[in-house]
Amino acid sequence: MIDYIVKSRSMKDIRKIVNIIKKHCGFYDCLQFPIMFFWEQIIPKIFPDYRFLYVEDDELEGVEAYTDHNSKIVKVKISVYLKALNGSSRDLFTIAHEIGHLFLHDGEAMIFARTSERFPAYKSAEWQANYFAAEMLMGSHLIIDMSINEISNACNVCEKSAKIQLEHAISEREKGRV
Repeated sequence: MIDYIVKSRSMKDIRKIVNIIKKHCGFYDCLQFPIMFFWEQIIPKIFPDYRFLYVEDDELEGVEAYTDHNSKIVKVKISVYLKALNGSSRDLFTIAHEIGHLFLHDGEAMIFARTSERFPAYKSAEWQANYFAAEMLMGSHLIIDMSINEISNACNVCEKSAKIQLEHAISEREKGRV
């Protein structure tokens, strides 16, 4: 996997960014964040200098989507986009992940890092975008007292994502951060 070293961001930092976005858009208390509405209607207004391209699957070999901040292009496999429109939890997460790259890494110097190199997760562009997506789709403040199955159903995410996000939320609450 390709990754980049970026400005350090904790879960608390990322959650704060997500919550500001959600509050501003009126979705702070939504268990099922309208990610495709946000992607199609709001993101192009926030990032008007970016081009959003839906490409044939074979054009993005090995990845589902890609954000290039230098060229201001976001490419998404057409199959991912269509499945996301139909509510596929995996593909909705992919879209939310790319939104995370836009909000967290636009205009930021990114240093290429091979995956064999060790660096803290909080400096990983991919980890940050994944946590952004999880928080966008499953707000910690909303899911903290739910079961994995309840989160999966209410937020339209897979159980693996629900389990990881719930573990993060519980850990953050124990540290007094949620």
